[in-house]
Amino acid sequence: MAGSSSLFFTVEILLPPIIRESSSEVTTHIGQDALLPCEVEEESHATVTWRKDGFPITQDNRYTLLSEGSLRIHGVQLSDAGRYYCTVSNQAGSDHRGVELRVFVGPSISPGPFNVTVTSGIRAVLSCETTGIPSPKVSWKRNGTPLDVSQLSGAFRLLSSGSLVLLSPSNEDEGYFECTAVNEAGEERRVIEVILQVPPSIEDDVTAVTAVKLAPTVLPCHVHGRPQPTVFWTKGGAKLSSRGGTYRVLPTGLLEITSVLPSHAGRYTCSARNSAGVAHKHVSLSVQESPEIRPMAEEVQVVLHHGTVLPCEAQGFPRPSISWQREGVPIATGHRLSLLSNGALKFSRVTLGDAGMYQCLAKNEAGAAVGQTKLVLHVPPVLSVPRIEYTSVLGQPASLECVADGQPQPDCRLA
Repeated sequence: MAGSSSLFFTVEILLPPIIRESSSEVTTHIGQDALLPCEVEEESHATVTWRKDGFPITQDNRYTLLSEGSLRIHGVQLSDAGRYYCTVSNQAGSDHRGVELRVFVGPSISPGPFNVTVTSGIRAVLSCETTGIPSPKVSWKRNGTPLDVSQLSGAFRLLSSGSLVLLSPSNEDEGYFECTAVNEAGEERRVIEVILQVPPSIEDDVTAVTAVKLAPTVLPCHVHGRPQPTVFWTKGGAKLSSRGGTYRVLPTGLLEITSVLPSHAGRYTCSARNSAGVAHKHVSLSVQESPEIRPMAEEVQVVLHHGTVLPCEAQGFPRPSISWQREGVPIATGHRLSLLSNGALKFSRVTLGDAGMYQCLAKNEAGAAVGQTKLVLHVPPVLSVPRIEYTSVLGQPASLECVADGQPQPDCRLA
């Protein structure tokens, strides 16, 4: 037997690499590290490569490829979010696995005012525009009480940006509103002070005032608003001084005229102004004058059965009404007596009973005045001779009677 020979072969079986099952989505917060898993099930001498958006990833100070194939990203940035692909390959084949990296960003509220002035009844917006990943959920509080916007749809509306619309601001809305934005990465708050301003309003319904000459009077203008409106008055387009002359604007807004004259009559305008708006009100002033009677004659003389006139000239505003009295008793006009348009009392024929003291009364809404005059009656003399024949002794005195009546008393003379 010549011998034997042997050959030994080492057979190495390569299996395609298989990536272990793991989460296909990784979430992290901005600035933190992220670990993207890609572990091979068995030793397969595989080569591991990573790509993002089709571009290969190389190790540097931000990317570290771990021994089992996973990828660690240091200090994750927002731009790191996206789809990553891990490829494991050897001579026998390859395996692939995709991992979605989601980078969460905490809520951020855009810069805006910390106090807002709103006008009563006028739509206003409280800014709370938020950003974040995922999109933050926004809620509001008013003076510490949560607002259920869905239940208060008539008063508020929440915009998609997170801002709050005050549809018709009222006194209840004055104070502090707090906006809170929350997502998985955190929360942020902002407090906004709401200051309510109310346009001026003038409540008085008085549009006409009547005053008496030389008396003080006040034109009303009761003003409300927030902030407190400034009040000023004009007449005929000219602004009246708040203090000066016969005018004075009181702290309440009323216009005081210390001594009314006819020249003060006219149309006045009260204006109230604040930062929310302006309001106007017009008031007409009428000035009444008490009646004045021009001096009357102390007496008027008239002959019996003749006509005469007792004058009574009165002035005032409104025009005074005239009436007459005799010895304090009202006189009724009739067929002999008439009241003329100028106030005079006309006698068509005077009788004996008309003599006496007469009073002229002038009246209007501002007052009354009285003037008086005396009607003196003249009666022509009437002779009365008791006897028409007398007998006398020669050389003796004789007396002849002569009786005369009249007003004034007549003198009798024998001729």
